[in-house]
Amino acid sequence: MKYFIIHTALSVFAGAALMIAATSLWSLSIETWQGIIIGFLLAVVFVLAGFLSFYKGLRSGQKEFNLILFGSIFVRLMLAAIALILLIKFTSVDQQALLISMFVWYVILQIGELIGFHKINMRKV
Repeated sequence: MKYFIIHTALSVFAGAALMIAATSLWSLSIETWQGIIIGFLLAVVFVLAGFLSFYKGLRSGQKEFNLILFGSIFVRLMLAAIALILLIKFTSVDQQALLISMFVWYVILQIGELIGFHKINMRKV
């Protein structure tokens, strides 16, 4: 868990640094920045939820672990889709910035999550 928290914190700071650096390079509209920031925050929330489900599943048997892990993947994907649909339909955020930001940060954080899972599993063996 320590590795995941450290990786998430570093990713958050790196994301914030990239966003601040980008302001000096491009003059983006407020709607675009809202889309980028909201996409980033959604990705962080869903990756943290995935890590918590993994951590909870580790304390149970193999059957329960699979049920918790794969059930949480389905629930997280449905919640992400619903959140994106609601944000696109009812807000004025830049849709392209929101989708690209969430996708990019979700992939980056997912890689960190998998590395953290691997380190945790290696310690259990």
